[in-house]
Amino acid sequence: MVASCFRALNWRWLNKASGTLLAAACGLCQQSETFDQDDLYEAMDALNGRWVPIEKKLYAEAFPQGVSLVLYDLTSVYFEGKGPEGLGAYGYSRDHREDRPQILLAVATDQEGVPIHLEVLRGNRADTTTLQGLLASLQRRFGLRKAIFVFDSGMSSTLNLEAMRKEDLHFVTRLSSRLCVSSLRNCLKMPSLSCGIAPSSWSSAWRANATSLPAESIGKNAISPGGRLA
Repeated sequence: MVASCFRALNWRWLNKASGTLLAAACGLCQQSETFDQDDLYEAMDALNGRWVPIEKKLYAEAFPQGVSLVLYDLTSVYFEGKGPEGLGAYGYSRDHREDRPQILLAVATDQEGVPIHLEVLRGNRADTTTLQGLLASLQRRFGLRKAIFVFDSGMSSTLNLEAMRKEDLHFVTRLSSRLCVSSLRNCLKMPSLSCGIAPSSWSSAWRANATSLPAESIGKNAISPGGRLA
């Protein structure tokens, strides 16, 4: 989070303001503290290899009752140089800079946006390959078993959704058009569901009717086309 603030500042000006602005942002005395960005980098180096126990302790203190909802998303950060060895790679860029190597940041938060887990991934990882690893980390590290997971269509592959069903995990996501039609077919086969949509009209009627499907037709897993949560 502090690194994000750095990018929004002019580095030359920040160096002149060493011991004032950055110190204040970290809750230190602006007048007496000589804290600068190099001190921050050294502190970050000291955390290397210790992140897992720190994250577990922070989770226990922040969420003594656990969490019931987990929001998961990815973003990318590109580099002008080669990027970190073993992680920097060319891939899909959210910044539209496919000409630069990047890393992926996988972030899981609670419903208020408070971070639960952060992971740095190789820059050319496909979105769909990140979800099951995240679930395993959350289950192993924090004992998460009953939370509802919310993620976008980039992670909602058939393989991922089936894996979550096998783990008895609830989720809310947005499906691709192909999976939307497949899900609607399955819903229409249920005796308790009668939405009055003829097969020939599925394509045009899906958006108008999918979000009004009764909850029992979907069970514990809510799906939504067009970006609206069902």
